[in-house]
Amino acid sequence: MINVTVKGNRVYVKTPFNGEVVSAAKRIGGKWDQEHKAWHFDRKDEARVREMLVGIYGTDGTPGPTATVRWTVSDKDTVGNELWAFGRCLIRRRARDADPTVGEGVVVEEGEFDPSGGSVKNPRVGINTLMTILIRDVPLAAARAFVESHDQVAGLVDEAATTAPRKLTAQEQAAVDALRALGPEARARVIQAASEPAEDDVAEAARLARAGLAGSADPEALVHAVQRGLVSTSDAMNSDT
Repeated sequence: MINVTVKGNRVYVKTPFNGEVVSAAKRIGGKWDQEHKAWHFDRKDEARVREMLVGIYGTDGTPGPTATVRWTVSDKDTVGNELWAFGRCLIRRRARDADPTVGEGVVVEEGEFDPSGGSVKNPRVGINTLMTILIRDVPLAAARAFVESHDQVAGLVDEAATTAPRKLTAQEQAAVDALRALGPEARARVIQAASEPAEDDVAEAARLARAGLAGSADPEALVHAVQRGLVSTSDAMNSDT
């Protein structure tokens, strides 16, 4: 929760922890108040402070419309042992063999975590193949901008109108199963190869999935097919709401 309070000639700001805030606050003269656990600024810089907050969190704490974002992620979207978006830590694994924890307002809708992630010195989140998460209470403008820049893997969700998620078709499931059937090292290479939006349709995904199970599919084409299957599912779910 973000709270901006004006007291005399100072503006006090309380926010969830975000390392980006520390450097940004210092650039506009922010001082940390240890007693109140808040940053404070010269009141003359209130507009700059609010601009900083909107840039990091998508909001300055002023009440406004929010949205839920559905995002399909893989381990390549994480940074070390964390997954961040909208100025929020969405998922964190504190140690290699610890269970990952999700942030407030985050729900894992589909997918699994690996039993362990990274190494003792450098833990990673460890997302097994692909994972779909819901991120609630995202400022609407920030949510729309995120979906626009991640249109292959993210969408807005009207949770009030959402019923049970649609099951994958046999073709989509075949594509997903093909990727999951790969060993950890091969799966990691496949996921790493996925750097561009998928162009294959779902029928082609099924063909590539069968080839993948036989070990003859091009890794990059296979993962694109899998992504296309999941995106098609997400699009259908959004259009049904």
